[in-house]
Amino acid sequence: MLFSDDLMRDLPHGSLFVYITRSEGLGSAVLLAMSTGVPVVASCVGGLVEVFADGVSGIFVHNDSQEISRAIRQVLDNPALAHNLIQQGKARIAECFTKEHLTRGTIAAYERALAT
Repeated sequence: MLFSDDLMRDLPHGSLFVYITRSEGLGSAVLLAMSTGVPVVASCVGGLVEVFADGVSGIFVHNDSQEISRAIRQVLDNPALAHNLIQQGKARIAECFTKEHLTRGTIAAYERALAT
């Protein structure tokens, strides 16, 4: 297990990204892990619930130590699951979280705000 202070450097070498938190606005670190090709186990809170589909492109957990441990073991013990989470995670990034998608979404939000 590694607690990283430089995700850009460390993620490409990771076998799993575990992100446990009580609140989260967007989950940029989770997006980075998914785009790097690292499977994700994350708390089912805040904006994270919009980042990936549970069991498809990541695994959501409640902040319970036994549930977190089970999810970690599930991914580490099942290479096919890990591979699928990686592939679906990358697809989710390409589908919804590119710079172009985020730029279009931001512009659309401003247009809606200005129209009112």
